Amino acid sequence: MPNPARVSFRSYLEKSFETMRVQSPGHLEAFRSSFGGLCVRIRVGDEALRVEPTGGTAWTKDDGDAHVTVAIGSDTLARILEGHATIEQCVWDGTLSIRGRIDDVLRFHDALRLWINGALRCYDFPRLYEGYLGGTDGGR
Repeated sequence: MPNPARVSFRSYLEKSFETMRVQSPGHLEAFRSSFGGLCVRIRVGDEALRVEPTGGTAWTKDDGDAHVTVAIGSDTLARILEGHATIEQCVWDGTLSIRGRIDDVLRFHDALRLWINGALRCYDFPRLYEGYLGGTDGGR
């Protein structure tokens, strides 16, 4: 069930990038490199942003054009983060939409897998997503 007091997805994502930069920098670099100039537009509920991990650390941008577009409801994202649904299930049931050229979508998928592998190695990630789901800043 979505929490109306939930912190923004953008804030959650920026904190996750910073956490991975400190706790699993090799995975973050692999994630960034796998993007190879790809720009992804992500809409979670009413919030939209672009992810463009090129140089520096400001990888989230205001909404705009992108190679790949992802749209998901906040309740569906919560189901995935809580382990009640998989990305594949949500694509098949229509609650997660991923659009773009197939080679760009596959690059995004590969980058997402690298990000997940890095997240699993970061001891602060459970606190981050619990904070996101619970409407707090994740204890930071």
